[in-house]
Amino acid sequence: MPTAKTIQNRFISIDALRGIAVLGILIMNIQGMGLIHASYINPTAMGDLELSNWLFWGIGRIFADFKFIAIFSILFGVGILLQSQSLEKKGNNPTPIFLQRMFWLAIFGIIHSTFIWYGDILLTYVICGLFVYWLRKIPHPQLFIIAGILLLAPTVTAWQLQTVLDNSSIWDLKYLTKTLWIPSAELVAAEFATHQSSWLQQIIPRLDSVAFMLTFQLLTLNFWKSSALMLIGMGLFKMNIFHIEQRSWHKRMLLGLVLGLTIAIVGLIQDFNHGWKLIFSLHEGRIYLYFSSLFMALGYIGGFMLLLQLKKLNKTVEYLAAIGKMALSNYILQSIFGLLLFSGFGLNWFGNKDYGELALIVVGIWLFQIYFSTWWLQRFYYGPLEWLWRSLAYKKRQPLRRSSPKL
Repeated sequence: MPTAKTIQNRFISIDALRGIAVLGILIMNIQGMGLIHASYINPTAMGDLELSNWLFWGIGRIFADFKFIAIFSILFGVGILLQSQSLEKKGNNPTPIFLQRMFWLAIFGIIHSTFIWYGDILLTYVICGLFVYWLRKIPHPQLFIIAGILLLAPTVTAWQLQTVLDNSSIWDLKYLTKTLWIPSAELVAAEFATHQSSWLQQIIPRLDSVAFMLTFQLLTLNFWKSSALMLIGMGLFKMNIFHIEQRSWHKRMLLGLVLGLTIAIVGLIQDFNHGWKLIFSLHEGRIYLYFSSLFMALGYIGGFMLLLQLKKLNKTVEYLAAIGKMALSNYILQSIFGLLLFSGFGLNWFGNKDYGELALIVVGIWLFQIYFSTWWLQRFYYGPLEWLWRSLAYKKRQPLRRSSPKL
């Protein structure tokens, strides 16, 4: 029977991990906000990079790309399980509340993707959440088997797409290269013009990107990957992996970093060896990145759980937990920062910052969010969007302001 302290440690560890994930995904999202679309998948899209930019880009590619969003997905699955179990223990049917939560999360996602940033993950999570919810009571070994099957789907799709691309009678590779991989000067100019336009004028181009993500991107990658990771999160939770006491499992998970780093580095070398050609990097090269992220995400979780045992890090854990408790608010806030920094009606920095400067912007946003989240939760029970989401899902105004600041 877990003690109150054990349960408290488990929730703190989950909140802190969620905080790490929210902060970490900004490393890659900032590239999608501040650079042309093609730069996110092809670092040579705007020509050769200077050594310092290659360094910053490479660090992001190896240590961040897909890794933190994988942790975020794992913890979303944990959240589904925690919420349903909590309601069931009180004798309530969790399904109506869950469906209402997903409905309102979809509304948040629609607003976010339409009016703020096209790279929204919330709508994908709603779709995947509606699928994995019905599998939550399956024992963890079966959850891992189902997740393993789902994880293989994108690799099969990638090989099929590469086979299709090899057939020049179907695809014009020169056209794809000029539009997708290394866009023409005209397309780059059009993308700059979009970001320099008014807020309302950016909506239609943004919706085009959202439609692509919710169709092609969802069917070939995101549904399978995100659903699998949510199931893995449920399985790990059932194994008590998020308890600090599970030291042996945490050490085993830490080995995932070694395997994941090896795969990521080999994949990066392969991309360079193939000269960053579309037909390799976009498909076979992405498979290296895909699998490395899975192992490294588990390794990050294991490593962080081991670090939680160090009392010297208690204050740092509190800061990260504050970020995690306000994950939805902080995620949307990052996109608002991106909109204000890189749009023409803001600071108009789109395309004007190199990778090193983007890294400094990321650190600045992190520092603000750490301070803001800590300050807010000392005075309120929930983050602003978390409170709104909870109130809408339960159809009842939830308490927000603390009677006295928690200092």
